[in-house]
Amino acid sequence: MSMRFTRLYDPLLNKLLIAFYTAFLFISFLKKAILKLKGVEGYDQSWYDIIVDNILWDWLMVILFMTLISMLTKYLLEKQIRWKRILLIHFIFSILLSFFIFYISYGILLLFGQISIAEYFEGTQIYNILAVMDYNFLIYFSMTCLIYAYYYFSDYKQKVNTIANYEKIVSETELNLLKAQLQPHFIFNTLNAIYILIDKSRESAKRSVLNLSELLRESIKIGKRNMVPLHMEIEMVDKYVDLLKIRYNDDLNFGLKVQKELDSYLVPNLILQPILENAVKHGFGNNHLKLDIHVIIEKLEEELVLIIKNDGVPLTYGGSDPYTKGLGIQNVKQRLEHLYHDAYSFTMYNENNWVVVRITIPIRKT
Repeated sequence: MSMRFTRLYDPLLNKLLIAFYTAFLFISFLKKAILKLKGVEGYDQSWYDIIVDNILWDWLMVILFMTLISMLTKYLLEKQIRWKRILLIHFIFSILLSFFIFYISYGILLLFGQISIAEYFEGTQIYNILAVMDYNFLIYFSMTCLIYAYYYFSDYKQKVNTIANYEKIVSETELNLLKAQLQPHFIFNTLNAIYILIDKSRESAKRSVLNLSELLRESIKIGKRNMVPLHMEIEMVDKYVDLLKIRYNDDLNFGLKVQKELDSYLVPNLILQPILENAVKHGFGNNHLKLDIHVIIEKLEEELVLIIKNDGVPLTYGGSDPYTKGLGIQNVKQRLEHLYHDAYSFTMYNENNWVVVRITIPIRKT
């Protein structure tokens, strides 16, 4: 029984009911006090009668009754009772409210010897109850509307939170799948490069394997995180570039420029590596035997700007450009969409013999 009471009783709702009816009675008291002071006929009660009998007793009875009604309402909603029955139940209880106030309040006064039995029966005459029944009817349904509004918005908020949690879970799952898709792709390409190196230089191949193992070890450490501080992403880039230089030697030149005080800014995990891989894969060509890659990261107002540019084979803008169709680039775009929705930009274009990838994302700090 106590567990059911605890489940049906809502402290916050009860506070709202108390606040509502207290405000109502305060206005009622001000009205009676002003009219009494003005000497208006019908408002000649003593201050004791106004404050104790008309205000305090009324407040206590109504709050007690409506607390029970709030619990009944929650029970009716949980049981999914039809609205016609609910309205009928509330109509009956709105009538009973007047009887409850009179019989309980006069009963308590009789119990403590404040009134006689004759006064008790006189006070609980039906005409006294009927005199305020319409007033109590309005009070009842005003507070009942407040109860239903409270439960409606509580239920709405809970549904919104549930949907948000589900969307977060789905988004994180999709991001993890995208990262899981990216890592085998990267490993396959790197192992393929190492395989080519074995015939050319066994020492270079050995160093590549060691660098790859170190890179994978670091990626496993941060693999479950969708966002990482910029300095961690840069460390991963450095390890990856070291791996590339073993294969390409002096044919590959890499430059990095990061604006000061950006180390703690958050960026998507492994956001730069696929773009670098794409630049190397498609930047080298018949007329491009050497490749310069520059990474520039800076803050521009409330956005973080990541620029990766290379002086290799330019974009063709033909709709089937290999730069834009690769798995790595598509993966990056999808992850940005999941993390930032419409609050990011990703563009690729030719500019003064450079192929430029420009990403802007909102600033987030650790």
